[in-house]
Amino acid sequence: MSTSRPKVLIVDDKAANRLALRKVLSKLECEIIEAGGGNDALALCLDHEFAVLLFDIEMPGMDGYELAELLRGDPKTAQVPLIYLTASYSDETHRKRGYGVGAVEYIQKPVDDYIVRSKVAVFLELYLIRRSLEEELAHSTAISTILRESEARLRHAVSEAPIPIMLHADDGAVILLSRTWSELTGYTQVDIPTTQDWAKRAYGSKAPEKAAYIQSLYDIKGPRNEGEARVTTASGSVRIWDFHSAPVEPLPDGRRLVISMAVDVTERHSAEDALRVSEQKFRNLVETIADMIWETDVAGCFTYVSPRCRDLLDCEPETLLGRPLTSLCRPQDCPRVEGAMASGRVNLDLILQGPGGRQVSTETDIIPTFDAAGTATGYRGTTRDISVRKKVQAELARKTTELERSNSDLEQFAYVASHDLREPLRMVNSFLSLLERRCSDKLDEEEKEYIAFAKEGAVRMDALILDLLEYSRIGRNALPDEPIPLSEPLETALANLALTLEENNAEVTVESELPALCIDSLEFVRLFQNLIGNAIKYRAPDRAPRVDITATKGEGEWEFHFTDNGIGIEPQYFDRIFQIFQRLHTRSETAGTGIGLAVCKRVVGRYRGRIWVESEPGKGSTFCFTIPDSKAA
Repeated sequence: MSTSRPKVLIVDDKAANRLALRKVLSKLECEIIEAGGGNDALALCLDHEFAVLLFDIEMPGMDGYELAELLRGDPKTAQVPLIYLTASYSDETHRKRGYGVGAVEYIQKPVDDYIVRSKVAVFLELYLIRRSLEEELAHSTAISTILRESEARLRHAVSEAPIPIMLHADDGAVILLSRTWSELTGYTQVDIPTTQDWAKRAYGSKAPEKAAYIQSLYDIKGPRNEGEARVTTASGSVRIWDFHSAPVEPLPDGRRLVISMAVDVTERHSAEDALRVSEQKFRNLVETIADMIWETDVAGCFTYVSPRCRDLLDCEPETLLGRPLTSLCRPQDCPRVEGAMASGRVNLDLILQGPGGRQVSTETDIIPTFDAAGTATGYRGTTRDISVRKKVQAELARKTTELERSNSDLEQFAYVASHDLREPLRMVNSFLSLLERRCSDKLDEEEKEYIAFAKEGAVRMDALILDLLEYSRIGRNALPDEPIPLSEPLETALANLALTLEENNAEVTVESELPALCIDSLEFVRLFQNLIGNAIKYRAPDRAPRVDITATKGEGEWEFHFTDNGIGIEPQYFDRIFQIFQRLHTRSETAGTGIGLAVCKRVVGRYRGRIWVESEPGKGSTFCFTIPDSKAA
C-alpha cells in the first residue's frame, strides 16, 4: 500500500490567497501544491495525481471555468473533486456555471476556515478510500478484507465528519449518517433508516415532495447545489440547512449512491433577521426624529439622507444623494467644514441652503466612520434646525444688554441721588440746631419736642441715604485676578466690631479654615460685618452672644454657615428679611435701617451665589450662603 500523502492543488493568481489557503489546510495530512495560473495547473496535472482541486475563478489568461473544462476532458482528472473559491462571482448564474463544469462546491469568499477544511478533509478521506480500494483490490486474496476495512474507514470518515453528511442509496436506504447530523437533528440512523423516513420527520406535510426530489438525485451526473431548506428536528425546533449533493461510486450490488452534505446556517439567518429588525428600528427612529440624519462616503458625498430634509431644506432625500455636504454650505464656510471633517468628530454651527434656495441656521454634529479593519469609510452626522434658538439667543442678548444698561443707569442714579440728597439734609439739620440754640429760651417744651423730632428724622434720613449709597456701590469695583484669603476681610470685620463684641461679651469662632477666592475684599467685609453684627443685635437676653463660622467645599462651590444663639426668626419671615428696608422690629427695639441683609444678598448675588436662613425661634439662626469656587470656574 502506498504511504504517500494525498495531494491538493491550489490554483490562484494571487500569492496572498494561496498562502492563506495553505495555512487553512496545513492541519490536514496532505501535500499542498500551488499554481499561479491555468497553464501551470495543466502542467502539474500531467505530473501529479491530485485528490482535490481548489480553483479561483477570476485569473488572467485562463479563468477557472476554462481550466475546469480542459481538466474534465482528460480521463486522468475528470473525476477529481473540484471546489471553487471566489470573491467576485456570487450570483446564481456563476454558481450554476461552476457546478456545470463539474465543481462539487462553490464557496464565496471570505471563507469559513473550518468549513473549507472540513469539506477538503472529507474528499481527502474519500480519495484515500478509493486509492486504498484500488491498491488492495489488486491483491485478489484479500479482497473481502479490504472491502470491510474500506467500508469501516468510510463509515468512520462520514460518521466523524464535522458537518452533516448522509450517504444514501437509490432504494431509499440510508447507508451512513454522520454524528453531526444526528446531534443537530436528534435523529439517529435507527430513527431514519430510509430517506422516506427522513422526509416525513424533517419536512412534515412536504414529505412527498421532498422524497420525490431526493429520488431524483440518483440521476444527477455531477455535484448539485440544492439550496437552503427548513428542517424540523426531533425536539420540534426548526433549523435551516444549505444542502449540496453529489454522486459517488455505486455499491458492489449495483445500487447508485449519493452523498448529501449540509451546512447549518440557522445562526446566520437568525443574525440576519436580527440585523434586519435592528436596521428597521433604526430607520424608523431616523425617519421620525426631529434631526436630519445623514451619511457620506470618504469624499464627503451623501449616501443616505433621512426624510427630515423635506422640512429642513425643503427638498427630497434623493436630490441630495451623491452631492457633497459642502454644496449646501455658504462659500465662506466650506474650508471650515472640510477642515473639521478631516480632523475627526466636530460640532459646527452652519447656515445651510437647500436646492430650492431656502437658508436655515443649523447645528451639525459630524463623526467619521470606520470598517472592522479600522479603515475610514465615510462620515455620519446629525443636523438640527436652530433658527428659533438663534432668534431667542439674539433677543436674550439684546434684552440682557438693555438690562445691564438699565441697571447701570439705576446704580448711577442711586449713587448720585444718595450723594446729592445728603447736602440738603445736612443743611436742614444745621439750621434746626441753630434755631434750637437761638430760640431755646423762647420755645416751650412742645415746640422743643417738635424740633427734636425733625432733627431725629433728618438723622434717620441721612442714615438711610448712607445705607442706600453703600448698597449702590456693591459690584462697582472690578474683581482681582488672584484669590484673596477670606480670613483677611473677616479679620477686618471683627476689628470694626471689636467694641460691640466687647460690650456684649460676644464670642466669634471659626471652626474650619476659610478658602481663598477671587472676591472684592471690601464687599466681604460688609457681608461678614452685617451677619456678625445682626447676630449680636438680635441676641437672646439670657445668654451671651456666640457666632460659629464654618466653610465646606461642595461641587464647584463653597458653602458658608454663620450660626448664632440669638432669638431666632419665624419661618414666614425667611424671605422678607433679605428685602431692602424691611424690618421685623421697631426702631425703639433695635437700631438700623433694615438694609443690612439686603446688602448681604446683593454681595452674594454678584458672585452668582445663594443666600438663605435656617432658624428656630428662641434657639438661634444659621445664615447660609454659597460662593462658586474660583478654581472650578
